[in-house]
Amino acid sequence: MKADAMLDKGDLDGYAVWKRIVKAVEELLSKERPAGVTVQ
Repeated sequence: MKADAMLDKGDLDGYAVWKRIVKAVEELLSKERPAGVTVQ
């Protein structure tokens, strides 16, 4: 919703930041490990 609000205001930088935040949160909440990542 925040990303969409930024886009509606024409704030492309804010939009990009919120899209990266969403992606990071989705990865953190995922039960699957991203391809090529190992846990030590």
